[in-house]
Amino acid sequence: MAKKTNRVKSDNKLITVTGWRHADDLLRQIGDAQLAIQAAEAAAAQSIADAKACLAIAAKPLHEQIKTITLSLEAFATHSRHDFEGKKSKDLNFGTLGWRMSTSISVSTKYTLELTKQVFKRRAKRYIHVKETPDKDALAKLTDEDLAAVKARRIVKDDFLAAQTLSNINAAGKAAILQPIPNATPVAVVEYTEGEIFGIDVTQAAGSACTCTADVYGTLKAA
Repeated sequence: MAKKTNRVKSDNKLITVTGWRHADDLLRQIGDAQLAIQAAEAAAAQSIADAKACLAIAAKPLHEQIKTITLSLEAFATHSRHDFEGKKSKDLNFGTLGWRMSTSISVSTKYTLELTKQVFKRRAKRYIHVKETPDKDALAKLTDEDLAAVKARRIVKDDFLAAQTLSNINAAGKAAILQPIPNATPVAVVEYTEGEIFGIDVTQAAGSACTCTADVYGTLKAA
């Protein structure tokens, strides 16, 4: 008697999965699609970087021209202050020349924040920008009754996860590009301050020792 093949019924929007071999091939297609997306994103990022570089080259002489003209007009206006007739500005056909009072606060990125907390203590919040959002991780520890009291609720569901097997990454020259797939745990963004160190533990896998070369991508933020 022939073995019955279980088929997953689907609507027009879904792929009819004919069996486990087909399911495995669909996982391969997910990986191929992710690689294609990453390649497209890299190409787009490069195009944007090239466009910005071209813009910077084209705009540089114009910015320098504007700066030179502005300094020249300031020198002229200072020398011709008597023509302002006691006013701070003078209207011309294509714009206005003059002075206006401006005030700005210069802060020390290294000391001002902590000193503000120390000096003003409870009043410090008045002088510090704080963005407040609900902490979902902390709220998850509350009971359903407590959640209801703050107009929140616990949503329980089974998330389907199609994970890729990495056991074949077991030899020199082999590599894997990892990124989240639908319903998978998203990649986290981690900030490291100056002097912090992070590392990668390379362990035995697939029955043999492996080495690891990691390319780290990120942005450098000035303090």
